[in-house]
Amino acid sequence: MTTAALAQTCPDPTLTPDDPRAQWVEGTQAADDGATRDFYNRAAMLEWDNFMGDWTDANGTPQGAAAYTTSDLVDDNTPGPHTWNVTSLVGEWVAGTPNQGFLLRQTGGSGPFNFYSKEHPVSAERPMLSVATSAGNWTLTPEADTHLDGSTYQGFGDAATLRIGGNPTLLRFDLSPIPSSVSVNSATLQLHSFEEYGSSSMEVGVFRVSHDPGPLPAAENGLAYSYTNDSGIGAHPDVLEFTEFADSGWADVYDGGTDSSTLEIVSNGFEQIDGSALKVTVPAGTNTGVGVGFKFADQTGSEPTEVFFRYYVRIDQSWDPTYGGKLPGISGTYGVAGWGGRPSNGTNGWSARGGYHLTIPADNPLGDTVPVGNYVYHADQGTIYGDNVLWQDGYLGFLEKDRWYSVEQHLVLNTPGVNDGLLETWIDGRKAYRQTDWRWRDTDSLKIEQIWLNVYHGGTAVPDHDISLYLDNVVIASSYIGPMAGAPCGPDSGTFIDDDDSIFEVDIEALAAAGITKGCNPPVNDRFCPDDRVTRGQMAAFLVRALDLTAPGTTDFTDDDDSVFEGDIERLAAAGITKGCNPPVNDRYCPTRDVTRDQMAAFLHRALEAAVDVGPTAAFSDTAGNTFEADIAWLGTTGITKGCNPPVNDRFCPTVPVTRGQMAAFLVRALDL
Repeated sequence: MTTAALAQTCPDPTLTPDDPRAQWVEGTQAADDGATRDFYNRAAMLEWDNFMGDWTDANGTPQGAAAYTTSDLVDDNTPGPHTWNVTSLVGEWVAGTPNQGFLLRQTGGSGPFNFYSKEHPVSAERPMLSVATSAGNWTLTPEADTHLDGSTYQGFGDAATLRIGGNPTLLRFDLSPIPSSVSVNSATLQLHSFEEYGSSSMEVGVFRVSHDPGPLPAAENGLAYSYTNDSGIGAHPDVLEFTEFADSGWADVYDGGTDSSTLEIVSNGFEQIDGSALKVTVPAGTNTGVGVGFKFADQTGSEPTEVFFRYYVRIDQSWDPTYGGKLPGISGTYGVAGWGGRPSNGTNGWSARGGYHLTIPADNPLGDTVPVGNYVYHADQGTIYGDNVLWQDGYLGFLEKDRWYSVEQHLVLNTPGVNDGLLETWIDGRKAYRQTDWRWRDTDSLKIEQIWLNVYHGGTAVPDHDISLYLDNVVIASSYIGPMAGAPCGPDSGTFIDDDDSIFEVDIEALAAAGITKGCNPPVNDRFCPDDRVTRGQMAAFLVRALDLTAPGTTDFTDDDDSVFEGDIERLAAAGITKGCNPPVNDRYCPTRDVTRDQMAAFLHRALEAAVDVGPTAAFSDTAGNTFEADIAWLGTTGITKGCNPPVNDRFCPTVPVTRGQMAAFLVRALDL
C-alpha cells in the first residue's frame, strides 16, 4: 500500500473557542438536539462546563457577575420592545474575540419575562441587533436563539418564545458581514416582550457565552511508529496478536465462530489499508455483524490485568442505524455477566466494549459524524444495563464516514474492591478519553478474558437496511501501540513527526515534497525542528536544493572547511548569492551563525529577483536605514513576506532570527510551491 491510498482530511492542529464545534446548538423540540440546561449540543451529548450555561462577564471572569450592560424591565403589563446597549461586547467580537453569542440572565428584581424568538411570525417583533460602525450600519436577526430551563432536560430551540428569569436566554448573531477593521460606534440589542410576571421590575444583564473546548490533545507515537503500514509489527516483543484480514484464516485465533453472511474479506470498492479488510455488515432486521473474541488464556496461556488494543475502522456511507450499538472492546464476562442486561456486581464479570450512537443530524456543527465511545458494565453501575461514555476530548470521537481511523483502547483492571481502574482511548494517536476510577472487580479471579470483536445494533432495535463498516490491522499488545507509520492523521502524519502542531506544517510538507529539506536529525530525518533557528549553513543547503545549483565553485572562506555544508556554501557563492559575513574582507561565511530576517531577505532577493514578479511597493516602519532595506522592500512587494505583527503587519522585525518553520513559509511563497 502507498500512503496516498489513505488520502483524507485530518483534524486541524489547534482547537479554539471559535471552532464551530464549540458553538451551542439551537436544535428543535421534536428532536431535542439543541442547547439545554445540561448540554450545549445535546445531539452530540456535549455538556456545558456549568449547569445552565457557560459565560464570561465584562471583567473576563468565567461565570462572573459583572454584566457588560443591564436593563431594567418594568412589569406594567405592556408588551413592547426592550433594549440593551451592547456596544462594548459587539466591539470585542468584531475585533476578533470568538463570538459564541449573548447570554441574558436575571441579575436583580423579579420575573420572569417572556419574549418573542426568531421563529415568531411577526418579523418586527423578533430579536434584532442594530450595529452602527465607521463603515456603515447593519441590522441583524439571530442565526440562533433559545432559552435554558432548569426544570427540564429538554431544549426549546425552535420555540416561538424566549424566557428570562430563572432561565437564561441565548442569542447568536452572524457578525461576519462587518469588517474586522471597522470601529463599532454603537450596538443595540432589542427583544420584544409579550408576557410579564412578578408585579415589579427585573434587571437583566448581558454576558458573553464562553464555552472553551480546551486544547486538542497532543499526538503520541507508539510502537507501531517503527512499522510502516504495520509491516512486520507482529514481531515486536510487546505484540500479542496482529490481525490484518488477508484471508479467512484470521478467524483461527478468534473464538465464537463467524458468519459468511455478515463478514467478507474485501479488497476493492473502498480505499483499503493494505490490500484487504474485513467488511462487517449488520443485515436489515437483525442485530449482529460480528461477535468473536481473542481469548487470552487459549492464545497466550494466561489472562492479563492490563492490555492495549488498537484497530482501524472505516464507517461506510450505508451506516445509518436506528439505534446505538456496540463496537470492538475489552471484556471479562466469562459467560456469566457484563452484557445483555446481566449486571456486574464485582464478582461475576465486566465488559468495556466500544459503542456508537446515532449519526449526528446534518445541520449540526458535527453533522453526519458517528459518535463513538465505550459501553461499560462495571461494579458501580446503577441499572441492569451498561453505562455509556463518549470519547469527546478534542471532538475526536466523532467519526466521519468513508475515512480510516486508528482506535486504541487501554484498560487496566482495578485493585479488587478499589476504584482505581483505568480506561483510556486514543483516536489517530490523540487522547480522546481517560477515566481512572473504574471498579471492574472485587476479586482477583476476574481478569481480562478477551478482546471482543463485536459489531452489534441495539438493544433489541434493528436497522431498517443493511449497514456496514470495515475493520483492519488489529493489534493487541502489552504497551502503547499508536497509529501505524505512514498513517495520514496520526502523530507521524506526512514526512515529519514534530510539525503536526506547527502553523507552518503545510509549508514544511511542501518543502519536503519538493526535495528542498530532508529533516534536522540525520540519518533518520523524521523531524524538522520547526522552532529551531536557521543557520547560515542550513540556509545555503536550502537554497542550493531549491534553485538546483550544480556549479561546484571554490571560495576563499576560511571557516567552512569543517562544515557539512561546505559544498552548498561554495555553490551559493559561485551563483553570486552570498559574499561572506565579514565585509569588506568577506573571507568568512559564518556557517553556524543564525540567519536574521533581514539577511534572509538579502539571500532571497539575490537568488530570486529575476524569477518573482514584483507587486505594489510594501513599506515597513522598522526598516529605514537597515543595510538590507532594499532587499526587505523587495520581499514585501513580492508577497513573500507579510510582516511580523499580524494582522497589522506594518513591521518586519529585521534583526529577529528566522526559525526553520518561518523559513519554510518564506521559501514556499517565493517558489510558489
